Amino acid sequence: MSKPVVEVRKLFGLVRDDVLALTANGQEPHVYGTLGGADYYLNRVEK
Repeated sequence: MSKPVVEVRKLFGLVRDDVLALTANGQEPHVYGTLGGADYYLNRVEK
C-alpha cells in the first residue's frame, strides 16, 4: 500500500500475486463486491 497512485483494483491484484508467490500457490485471495466504474486511489496525489 505504500506505492503512490495505485488504483484500488490494481492494488488488490498486486496483493493477490504476492500472496500466491509467498504461499507457493497455496492461498489465493478473492475479492467480493463491486466498486463501480470510478477509479479509487488510496494514496492519491492532489494537484
